[in-house]
Amino acid sequence: MKKKDIIYLIVLLIVIGISAYRFKNRKYESRDSKILMDTIVDISISGNNKNIETVLDSTFTLIRVLDDALSYYNENSEVQAINNHVKTDLSEELLSILIEAGKVYIQSDSLYDVSVGALVDIWHFDKADIPSAKEIEEAQKNVGFYRITIDDNKINLPEGLKLNLGSLAKGYIIDKAVDFIESQGDYTGYINAGGDIRYFGLDSAVNIGIQHPRDKDKIIEKLHMKNEAIVTSGDYERFFMKDNRRYHHILNPKTGFPAENTISVTVIAPNAMQADALSTAFFVMDPQDAVDLSNKLPNVETMIYFMKNGEPTSLRSAGLKKYLE
Repeated sequence: MKKKDIIYLIVLLIVIGISAYRFKNRKYESRDSKILMDTIVDISISGNNKNIETVLDSTFTLIRVLDDALSYYNENSEVQAINNHVKTDLSEELLSILIEAGKVYIQSDSLYDVSVGALVDIWHFDKADIPSAKEIEEAQKNVGFYRITIDDNKINLPEGLKLNLGSLAKGYIIDKAVDFIESQGDYTGYINAGGDIRYFGLDSAVNIGIQHPRDKDKIIEKLHMKNEAIVTSGDYERFFMKDNRRYHHILNPKTGFPAENTISVTVIAPNAMQADALSTAFFVMDPQDAVDLSNKLPNVETMIYFMKNGEPTSLRSAGLKKYLE
């Protein structure tokens, strides 16, 4: 074989080797959005599995199934079956959620409470109605997580008490969806369900803008993070104004009214369920107490905005600085 032919052969083998390597390590990407969990769920994943579209579709199906089971507003959900005393046996999903809810209930000195269904029922934010003092007093009689008993995966609710898991079920469902995606292969990406976000498999950090609580067109802070969850709760999400007072959907179970201490809370945590629950708990708590609690919890950071002299002012947990740009 001539020297020239040998060179051509070597070049050909190199080209074939590079092509084979690229094919083997080819990255597929898929992204889609659907209206689920009463919000827009945006999922983006990438990986070396050409069946990535099937994985994405199956993830949306899983989210839909879990949402149907855990929704307060689905009359056929497991939550409603429990609330209506039709069912007492807890599924693995509901038991896991209630265990986390119980932890945060204790950590927040009972300011975080998923037994607020009776209170939720009397607040109609779409109609801008304020319940009467008597309605609130009667509803509060049917609130109290401490009154719930769980024994051998069986739950007992007092008559009139209703579970509403809206403050952490979304986070739980996001976590289960991420677990499913990761079980299907080596994937990277994120799930964003109306601002409840969890990233997974990333090699480098991404930047996230936090909405200004009083100007939806502005970013009040930018954070960078990698494979964690971030959730922001604000009094600007569902609210109405009456007599220059803002009434929003995050209720204080001890007063029966919307919480007044805070206007925005952002929580970073290892998983979305914890971040979801804590963002609500911190919102209802005194801001300094919330930051103090965050500082005690491993791998949990928070940024809390409240009004001071007419301007949004923030308190931040000690470790948040590592997430700032």
